[in-house]
Amino acid sequence: RSKSNRGYYYYCTLHENYNATICPKKAVKQEDVESLALRLIQTQIRAFSDAQRLIANLNATPSSQTRYQIYETQIDDAKRKIEKFNQLKAALYGDFADGLLSHQDYTDLSEDYSRRADDLRIFIAELEKEKEKYSAGFGSKMQWALLIEKYKDQESLDAEMAAAFIETLTLFNDGHVEVAFRHRDEIEQVLYVAATRGKEAERYAG
Repeated sequence: RSKSNRGYYYYCTLHENYNATICPKKAVKQEDVESLALRLIQTQIRAFSDAQRLIANLNATPSSQTRYQIYETQIDDAKRKIEKFNQLKAALYGDFADGLLSHQDYTDLSEDYSRRADDLRIFIAELEKEKEKYSAGFGSKMQWALLIEKYKDQESLDAEMAAAFIETLTLFNDGHVEVAFRHRDEIEQVLYVAATRGKEAERYAG
């Protein structure tokens, strides 16, 4: 709220509604809070962008492109096997109707083919995750990448930008700050992939 002619302040309700022993800090200037929030956002943007840039450079190497193609080949092969199991399962009913299979054999084989196909789908999902780590555009469709593109030229913080990046920002009376960013799982993923891919590159280089 405004404080006469001294600008706007964020007030602590604990201090106001109870007493200073619970929270000794009465208020904080709006500019101080928003300046802090902007610095924190910019720090995360740099961390995300630097990690994404490192991954892009590593994924442009021939060895990474070869790894990407290997994953694609494995995925295509698994998809062909799923189609084969689907065809075998579809053919079972004809054999059962012609009396070539008992009801128990039909059920057992049908369940076996379904189970194998499901196992392959799980395998494909894991391969897709690994393949993505070696893709040229890794992270480009993440929410953080889209937000960075949208706000990259913005030099001051407004309510829209703050809400887009920050879930909560908590100031404590001892001076430390805790911030929860939106889509923080994406930041963690990009930083983790950058670190592991960097170590992998060093290992092969050595």
